[in-house]
Amino acid sequence: MARSKGAGTLIKRGRYWQCKIVVDGKPRYKATGTSSKVKAREILEEFARPFLDSDDARRLAAIEAEIRAKEDGAAEADGYASAKVSDLVEKYFSTANAPDVTQGTRDNYERQLAKLVSWLEENEPAVKTARDVTRQVAERFLEWLKPSVSASWFNGTLATLRKIWKEFGRLSRHRCFRENPWDGYRYKSADVSTKRALTPDEVARLFKACGTPDETTLFTTALYTGLRLGDCATLKWENLDFERRVLRATPIKTKRHGVTVTIPMHPALFADLDKRRKSIGEGSEYVLPEYAEGYLATKKCNAAVNVFRRAGLGSGVSFHSLRHTFVSAAASAGVPLDVVRHIVGHASAKMTDHYAHLSDEALSKAVNALPSVGQASARKALVEVDVKVLKELEALGLGVEEALRELIHHRVNTVTVETAA
Repeated sequence: MARSKGAGTLIKRGRYWQCKIVVDGKPRYKATGTSSKVKAREILEEFARPFLDSDDARRLAAIEAEIRAKEDGAAEADGYASAKVSDLVEKYFSTANAPDVTQGTRDNYERQLAKLVSWLEENEPAVKTARDVTRQVAERFLEWLKPSVSASWFNGTLATLRKIWKEFGRLSRHRCFRENPWDGYRYKSADVSTKRALTPDEVARLFKACGTPDETTLFTTALYTGLRLGDCATLKWENLDFERRVLRATPIKTKRHGVTVTIPMHPALFADLDKRRKSIGEGSEYVLPEYAEGYLATKKCNAAVNVFRRAGLGSGVSFHSLRHTFVSAAASAGVPLDVVRHIVGHASAKMTDHYAHLSDEALSKAVNALPSVGQASARKALVEVDVKVLKELEALGLGVEEALRELIHHRVNTVTVETAA
């Protein structure tokens, strides 16, 4: 049974009265929690007052304020919405739907979130919880971050934050995230200049800039194996088979997939590692113990940056360029692309099975096709690159296409490495 009063209605539900008003053709309800009709009418009048305002703007503001107040109250009791921003990664990986990632990937999540936390402390000190991060806050943070980091770092950070807020929004009991503040933003376009192979002159300048045996070993390993910085810095003696002259390792990036690469040692690499083994021994499990300790703690290796700086190669190239140099040099020397993929460890599980029959002889031929930096000079003819081969390279996703396009653009038809005798 209903009773009307002004613009609202009281409805008896069991022992208690319920308020009902109609706003823009839609009913809105509010429980009074009382069986007293007098008190219920007072609650109804208070409930209806904002909606009786003739000013539409003020009425909508009142509705928004009411909704926000209810959500804020719900958020206080919601473990996801009220989670501190600094704790989001830990809370995210405690959810049942969290992805199964390596410790290295999880560390990346922590570093990306730390950027946001540090920025909030300096620029938005009132923002403490996930619920506090509005679209305006996200906009300001991304505007600050975008020009200060690489495309890969920016895109990784945006993807991480988007995933966390999406999952928390799904799990939030009260759906306190009415929108994901990180949605709708475009990823930063990659700077392809940082993905090119080094020229022979640049390679020679790098090795000339190496001031210690450790730096020389680090760069020699990268040039003749195509391994990434972390894998070179944390290379272990147990990864090296000096009798068969091969290197076997599980790259950090593909560790969770169990992808192991087998790379024959180029004569120049074998000579460097064998000299190190005989001079300093294998007292540590790591070939470069100082670099390994630093990289495992910070995911950085300052020595690599310092060598590039001393060589005057700070713009457009990085340590990762040595990986592209390895791949493009092998491809330019006519090494089959499937062999190159096998060596650098970019094959899928299906492709790995397909290449399992490759012999040590085929792998050795691929590595030995690279010119030796330590010799007075070496010259290799490039294979002609046609459209079909270029498309195949692009399909591999190895970044080789950038290196070959660079070669074609400058009409380079030889690879020459010259160092002091």
